[in-house]
Amino acid sequence: SSMSNIRRMEDTQPEYKLIGLQPLVSSLYDSAKIICTKNGKELILQNDISVLQLSLDSAFISQVCNNLISNAVRYARTLVTISFTLHDNGLLLSVSESNHSEHFGLGLYICKLLCEHHNGYLKIENTATGANVSAYFKSPAL
Repeated sequence: SSMSNIRRMEDTQPEYKLIGLQPLVSSLYDSAKIICTKNGKELILQNDISVLQLSLDSAFISQVCNNLISNAVRYARTLVTISFTLHDNGLLLSVSESNHSEHFGLGLYICKLLCEHHNGYLKIENTATGANVSAYFKSPAL
């Protein structure tokens, strides 16, 4: 089932809609908070969004965000940080966890596919205290 799921993801294209960024951030944060609380982790939000709207596929972003948060709570000892920034006419979503163990699975491959279909990228970095995953979703030129 995972393989057919991936095949479907490889063919999925984003449906761009002009969306309000603050309601999107609030919704993503609320979902992340539920996942973190259930798993006994603290969640920190960093929101540096300064524009009201961008043309994005919120379903792609939600799926990637939920996947990254689920990964983070699995491997973080206590703390998960989610941050939202505008970058190059798009949305940059970063999830970092401290004191992680090395593991990046199929979920991150799906995130990578969704980001690339949205003309963005997924970047995974080890940091001094853990790991950071950044997902970038580019908005089409208006």
